[in-house]
Amino acid sequence: MSNKKPLEIFYEVAGTLDNPYLQEWKANGGKTIGYYYSWIPEEILMAAGITPFRLRATGATGMERADKYLSSINCSYARCHLNQVIAGAYDFLDGVIGFNACDHIRREYDNWERLLNKNGKWFSFVDVPQKQGDAQTQRYASQLNRMKSAIEAKFGVEITDEKLNYAIHLQNEIRGLQRKLYEMRMGSVIKVSGADVLTAILAGFSMPKQIYLNLLKEYITEVEKAEGKPSGKRLMLLGGEFENPELLSIIEGKSANIVTDMIWDGNRSILYDVPIGSDPIYSLADYNLNIRPQDPRTAGTGKVRFEQIKEVGEKAKVDGYVHVKLALCDQYLFDQDDFNAFAKKNGMPTLRLDTEYILASTGQIKTRVQAFLETL
Repeated sequence: MSNKKPLEIFYEVAGTLDNPYLQEWKANGGKTIGYYYSWIPEEILMAAGITPFRLRATGATGMERADKYLSSINCSYARCHLNQVIAGAYDFLDGVIGFNACDHIRREYDNWERLLNKNGKWFSFVDVPQKQGDAQTQRYASQLNRMKSAIEAKFGVEITDEKLNYAIHLQNEIRGLQRKLYEMRMGSVIKVSGADVLTAILAGFSMPKQIYLNLLKEYITEVEKAEGKPSGKRLMLLGGEFENPELLSIIEGKSANIVTDMIWDGNRSILYDVPIGSDPIYSLADYNLNIRPQDPRTAGTGKVRFEQIKEVGEKAKVDGYVHVKLALCDQYLFDQDDFNAFAKKNGMPTLRLDTEYILASTGQIKTRVQAFLETL
């Protein structure tokens, strides 16, 4: 479709919503469904022959339209995203699957479905448990089975266990390659920047999977041949939903390297593979709720989460941690004091950056990053 290098394509896809690869997919009769975060397993959509699209607010320049529906105490991600909805940026989607993420996203979803769904778009909702355990995993699996049945009924498809396991295998192959990309920024010689890695990951949430897999293989071959450069100060990025390569470029422009992370658009989605078994829906539920790294949404996981951050950071031999929190994000605000105490106890120097979804002024960020690096 293009003579561009894989990284150029990744930046194009990650920097837009209705990208050329989705347009071609749609022109050939394909369906695309938007979903919030990885609590909605992509593999179920893939098994239905549908391209999953992780919902982002990419391209938003303001929140003025959304502010008619959401409050100023709602986070800027939810407001920017709803602004894009109102602007018609998501009209290309054939459906949307939401879940009980946080109060901000839940209200954004409610407004989209009930007040702003002018084109009769298909919506579905999954009630995801907020605690770990056998009973919660069974409930989650039942919710995913309900979602599967709703997709089958709406789009006239059959989602078999065989198709699900094939989708899991394909997605695990992608995760394995993404982990390989991570390894190439963790050595003493850095072959790929944190901004480029994040962009490559974001593109994978936004285009047909087989096309992405082929591009990812090609990109890794290119990176393997690169000479690289000695690492500067080695940093680990912490946070939730993070989709801003520009911010990483700012940090890395100060003689530093983001060598690993614990974010939703990173290690939380790729650190481990989904087990392939006789009940793929249960495997997906178990993976999401009990196997992969959690975030503050899952109650009672703080100690384990903090230890995972420490373990990943030590493996990458990081000098410090950069914790990026979206302003007004309740879940990470509640988590903040406990993590700060853990970091202090374990000698983990941490810079906390409170940001808005749209970066207004980068000068203060540059100053704070530079000051932090000088302490390491």
